[in-house]
Amino acid sequence: MVIVVPGRPPSWNSIYSQNSYWKRKSIVDGVHENVHGVLLEMGIFPNKDKNLFKKKVKAHYVAYFKNRPQDTSNVCEKVYEDALKGFVLIDDSPEYVGIISKESLIGLPERMEIIIEEL
Repeated sequence: MVIVVPGRPPSWNSIYSQNSYWKRKSIVDGVHENVHGVLLEMGIFPNKDKNLFKKKVKAHYVAYFKNRPQDTSNVCEKVYEDALKGFVLIDDSPEYVGIISKESLIGLPERMEIIIEEL
């Protein structure tokens, strides 16, 4: 399964540099809304058993940036993973998510591509 979420992916630095919990929450909530919107457009609805991966998965996150990619370790894939819970992932515990990898590349439009496969 490939999920393409438009918009510039946030970095860990952009989230943790916010002094206010509410500002950090706003960034995270924005990502969750974007992911949920894409999933709904794909016909994937929350808590529908047919959409959930039943076996352990590997998830690969590819962040695309206009001209200067973030450090790969600074790509904040966790907020995307959390948004997938209940839509395509039963949970994000090690029981259901076995491998996570990520890349940071130059490319337009800015976006996060999430590739999920059963192990």
